[in-house]
Amino acid sequence: MRHNSAAATVVAAVLAAGWAATPAAAHAGAAPEARAAWIKSCTDKQDVSYPCGQWRLIMRDGRTVTVPGAAAAATDEKGVPQYQEAPFAVSGDGRWIAYLRASDHRLVVRPAAGGRVTALPKSLTPKASGTMDLTLRLSPRGDRIAIDHTDGNKPGKIVTVRTGATVNLPADDVPQAFSSDGDELLATRNLTDNTTALVVHHTDGRPPIRRTPPQVVGAAGVYALAADGRNVAALIPGDYDGVRPPKLREYDMTSGEMGPSLKLAAPKGYVPAVASYDRVGGLGVLFYQGESGVGHGWSAGVDTSTGTLTKRDRYTISAARYAARLAGE
Repeated sequence: MRHNSAAATVVAAVLAAGWAATPAAAHAGAAPEARAAWIKSCTDKQDVSYPCGQWRLIMRDGRTVTVPGAAAAATDEKGVPQYQEAPFAVSGDGRWIAYLRASDHRLVVRPAAGGRVTALPKSLTPKASGTMDLTLRLSPRGDRIAIDHTDGNKPGKIVTVRTGATVNLPADDVPQAFSSDGDELLATRNLTDNTTALVVHHTDGRPPIRRTPPQVVGAAGVYALAADGRNVAALIPGDYDGVRPPKLREYDMTSGEMGPSLKLAAPKGYVPAVASYDRVGGLGVLFYQGESGVGHGWSAGVDTSTGTLTKRDRYTISAARYAARLAGE
């Protein structure tokens, strides 16, 4: 699958959703959530940076905790570590993490606060394939994971963590967001006429829904999908100097109707990094500032009728990072 490079370059922190845990996640429900994960940057003798040490979780209770056993660097087809961070993901509710286990190259999922590790089938991450083109995305409650191959040659998958049930995705589809209940996955697909289609994949066997939206929606940098599997929030980035503010457009995948363009009065220099509906249709957006140096995250609830923002959280990510992964990314 082709990778959404604009989204991949954003490093930020968690957008807390506040959803109830699923029965399988009940033991993690009261645990503190992770805002983000990051890994330290080191330099070699040629002064080239590479990921080093352990992945670290920025917890909502103020702690920073490490993730022992998680691979730091991606590997090539021979299993040799490369100058690129290994795949890592944090669920939208901040309670679950997914990563490659360094000892055996297995993809695993576990509570962010610590606990039982669930190893997924070996076939999902064959060692001979390497992990440089692999990206991960957890559902809001960590019960499903989307696996994407950025080279555009291998089909992706949606895997249900508890059962291992798998839905295959076309190699051309780029996962963008799980629905707020985790039952659907929104993907984009670049078409030969230079337009972008939106595709909603279901996990229950129903055929996908595909539409080619207006260009302003298809070119959005960040998306969210509601629990109904049809309502899409498209976040159009502004600019870092604040001259053009970011905007929100909602789009209905069933009817093709598009809502009004709403300006979002985020702090100057902040751009949308993650968006997510809650289970009753409320929308939250994480804005981020800091391509280098200390990273700054600012999250807010959005009134989808006016664009008014209500601040939820604010935090920083260490300037020593090589890379970071935000909750819901």
